[in-house]
Amino acid sequence: MKKIFFALILLVLGSTLVAQEDITSIFKPVEKEKPLIEQLKEEKRELAILEEEISYYFNLLQQRAAVRELYKRGKVSNLKKVFSKTAKIIERMFEEKLIKKVALKIGEQKIIYGDVVELQDQLLYYRAKLAYIKNDYEKAQGLLEEIVEDYPRSAIMNPTILLLEEIYFITGLDQELIDIFDQYIAEKSLQQNFWLAQAYYNTARYTEAETYFNILKKDKKFAFRSESMLALISYFTEDLTSSIEKFSLLENRYSKKVEHYEYILISLARLHLVNDDYEMALAYYDNYYENSKVDIPDEIIYEIAMQNYSNKKYKRAIAYFNIIIEKPIKSQYFASAKFFVAVSEQGQGNYDQAENTLSEMINRNNILMETMNTKYSLLEKYSKLRRQLTQKNITGEEWDKLKLQSDNIENALTQTNNTLEALYTGLDINSLATLQILEEEYMSYSSTIADMDAIILLAQTLPNKRIPDILDREIASSDSSIITLQVLSYLGHRPHFSRKDYDFAKALAYEKIHQENLLNTWREIEEIATQNDHEEMLPSIRNSQNNIEENLESINVIAQYMFKGKPSDDFQDLIQDEAFAIDRNKKELMALKKDVIKNFNKMIAQRLSNQKEIMIAEFEGLQFIYDDTLSGLMEEIMCANDQYQYSLLSILFKQTQIMDKEYKEFQERVRNEQ
Repeated sequence: MKKIFFALILLVLGSTLVAQEDITSIFKPVEKEKPLIEQLKEEKRELAILEEEISYYFNLLQQRAAVRELYKRGKVSNLKKVFSKTAKIIERMFEEKLIKKVALKIGEQKIIYGDVVELQDQLLYYRAKLAYIKNDYEKAQGLLEEIVEDYPRSAIMNPTILLLEEIYFITGLDQELIDIFDQYIAEKSLQQNFWLAQAYYNTARYTEAETYFNILKKDKKFAFRSESMLALISYFTEDLTSSIEKFSLLENRYSKKVEHYEYILISLARLHLVNDDYEMALAYYDNYYENSKVDIPDEIIYEIAMQNYSNKKYKRAIAYFNIIIEKPIKSQYFASAKFFVAVSEQGQGNYDQAENTLSEMINRNNILMETMNTKYSLLEKYSKLRRQLTQKNITGEEWDKLKLQSDNIENALTQTNNTLEALYTGLDINSLATLQILEEEYMSYSSTIADMDAIILLAQTLPNKRIPDILDREIASSDSSIITLQVLSYLGHRPHFSRKDYDFAKALAYEKIHQENLLNTWREIEEIATQNDHEEMLPSIRNSQNNIEENLESINVIAQYMFKGKPSDDFQDLIQDEAFAIDRNKKELMALKKDVIKNFNKMIAQRLSNQKEIMIAEFEGLQFIYDDTLSGLMEEIMCANDQYQYSLLSILFKQTQIMDKEYKEFQERVRNEQ
């Protein structure tokens, strides 16, 4: 929506903005002119690049044209043979992980073979494979599903199903994986069977999952994972004790060096929790953390910390919470971890430390609230300044001052974003990103609407000069055509004439047209004088008309003498009809010119005004969304602050109780000493 209005104002810009000196306050030139030699060198480089690109695309178009021709002639088998060679190159690029080159190659083949229906499934497959490598699973899934649906007899159906199964497994689309599994008609691999077994487990179809895992446990590669899953399934199909026993057997049978060994430890920790054996559960949690070979996600660390906190193991809880807090990239668990550190300190009796932690978090949130309020105020000021910057009547000095203020606000907004990114750790990062996107849109709309206001003002107040210039050229062309017709009326009856005859006829025709235009002008003057009761002017006007009419008669006599006759009556009638049509068109052009000068820019201004109203409505909607997002963030911070304040009051109450107790003990000692 923001770009639509630019297409409407090209003519206005060409005739009004460029021609007016007083609009330099709107679009100030800032680019310094380069030396001519540098410009020439730069243009030469750009031209070389452009020529190379043109040659590249021309070559592609030539190949596409050749393919189209072969396809029209039914040479599909030939095209498939040629494409198979390219397919081998693409496969090799995939193997060598030449992502940029393979992306370019696939794009080229899409252009060249875009019309060959029989090759579209392969092109879709390569595009899907590229998207998969780039971790764009949604795009890859869509392309592969298109092959399955639209090309059911495709020669590459098995590779398509295989890749689609893997994407379903990665993205957790378990039922989709189950549904498509049997469409793979070749022998299934153990990996595929593992995906299916896992999908059965995730959809609570434990019997089917157990069947596949019992088969897979016989393979060395999948044995450990399959037996682990069977131990977990026994929790649902048998009982808790059976599951714990099976995991314990696996713990003793397998070495800690086995990949995914930590899965046993975390499973045993959780199972012992269900069994209310908290000491054993916490021991397994510690064992899991110490033996994990991968970077443990904050979600699990937070789980371990909370279990320690719930069992009043405050020192261990604080240690785990601090692991989350000290990570350079903060997760959604950061703020909660900070809070529970304070609460755990309170649980240990470290009330001063707990108070300091909570006070720090409250102060940080207060800064966040203040920053968000400042941000909204800055945006409103920015919107007003953009409107002022595009006013027509401001001086250069005023423009510079307003521009400086606008730049300062943009810098201030950047600083608020930096502050938010630094302090808004551990909360909803998606909301913060959304807020920043909305802010960019807010500023863009403000600038665009302000620019539209300036252009509408100019269009309403200044006449259009570019289109009249175009019309003047058309009018001049009409005059030229009339002169040509007049030359024909002089020489049309002669089968042969010299260059000298033609030049003389053209000069005479030009003079005749000139005299006729003068006569028409004097007739218009006569009409105006009559309408305004200036009868005293009429004799002079008619005298001038008579002189011109005599000149025209003289021109006709000269033409008759020089060219010895005239064309036939039919030919002259044709010339007169054409001349009349051209003259009528000329008058229409002249009338249109007057109307354009007077009204065209106003019509553009009206249309721009309509577009601006639409943009303003969109802008108001954007403001509402921005307000709602900002309010949501602030409400989230306020809720967190309320929680912190409540905990802080609890700590202060405890501290007061301790002070009261110490004071009473002091009083008791004093009384005893007396």
